[in-house]
Amino acid sequence: CIRSATTVLSTRPGALYLCTGLDCYVVMEPCVMCTMALVHSRIRRTVFSQRNEEFGGLLGTKIHRERALNHRFEAYQVDLTC
Repeated sequence: CIRSATTVLSTRPGALYLCTGLDCYVVMEPCVMCTMALVHSRIRRTVFSQRNEEFGGLLGTKIHRERALNHRFEAYQVDLTC
């Protein structure tokens, strides 16, 4: 399963550099450390449901939009309640 996913990912444009062009879907807003890992991995966008009030790295600190960093990405909070 991982081998086939690797094969598919390696054939996409920009595949030679980390997670360029990929999206990250998580339930909880990533912490500051995880947000920096997403910046360094060159993720395209992150989608999350629950806010991390104490350690969140997206809504509070907005690290993913920091102009001093050489990569930025989009972040979306979605409501999953029915």
